[in-house]
Amino acid sequence: MGIGVVESSRHLCGHASTISDVIRPKDSTKIKDLTLIFQGYLTNVLSNKPNYQYAPHVVIDVHNGRIPLHYDDRKEYRERSYAMKSLFRAIRVAWLFLWASIATIILCMPVIIAALLSRTGNLAFSLSKIWAYVMLAVSFVRTEIKNKAKLLKGTSYIIISNHQSHFDILALVTTLGIQFRWLIKKEILKIPLFGYALYASRNIFIDRSNTARAIESINKGLNRLPKDAGVMVFAEGTRSPDGQIHEFKKGGFIIAIARKMPILPVTVNGSRRVLPRGSLIVKPGKIQVVIGDPIDTSGYTTDTVQELIDKTRQAVMANFDPEYAGRADVTN
Repeated sequence: MGIGVVESSRHLCGHASTISDVIRPKDSTKIKDLTLIFQGYLTNVLSNKPNYQYAPHVVIDVHNGRIPLHYDDRKEYRERSYAMKSLFRAIRVAWLFLWASIATIILCMPVIIAALLSRTGNLAFSLSKIWAYVMLAVSFVRTEIKNKAKLLKGTSYIIISNHQSHFDILALVTTLGIQFRWLIKKEILKIPLFGYALYASRNIFIDRSNTARAIESINKGLNRLPKDAGVMVFAEGTRSPDGQIHEFKKGGFIIAIARKMPILPVTVNGSRRVLPRGSLIVKPGKIQVVIGDPIDTSGYTTDTVQELIDKTRQAVMANFDPEYAGRADVTN
């Protein structure tokens, strides 16, 4: 029996139509067979329950011996579903904000005191890891690191990483296992106590008002860098808007060449699934940090900096897995 398709959506949305109006068989002589089959379907679905019983995609009504079909747009269901999802999202955001506030209040003063009393800032950096661990735990986010053996203890690196999410920071702080400092815009210094604590921890503040001042501020920060501490640089300059690795900026590479510091290429996978750019909703998941082979910068100059940039970017992209969802095994 060849059965045709629904002829037009207007038959399903407006007034009630009989089955012969709505569904037309390719062979009109088969209407009787079609009617018998449909009546059998009604018997199984409706039993003894008349009037507007749900069936897949349609609502069926038995009235005066006719079998009209009505389109079920499920508007009320969609509205309730959307409201529940919105409420659930709000609860998740409030949950993280609550724990971020608690962790900040508890750890703020110890970190500030440690930064003010320590000559290197190493203790303050170590204490800040606690905050990162707490936020990962309450977000139900796990981390793993691959190729950690490539990290040489006692070496100061310019660490070049891709940047997918705010959770990159938490993953890097908790997995690398080495001391490093951040490049931070100088405006943060204006925050009472906190700004000075970051300065006392030997982070590097950048004056971005012009190039000459930026270079001067970076050099001052590097002169204060503790022994064996590295510098973390998100070479893309900002979080990726589409999950891809974009072009790298020169800043971190100029520092590496000027100071003859090796570059450590690092790739972060999975963080965008946890918290994409522009979203406040954190999804449970796993973030992978992959260490690449360190790159010696002694053979490069400012004239060949683009070669160094290209080589580093290729190293980062070689370990990049945009589809990563926590399936990989941990290899230290």
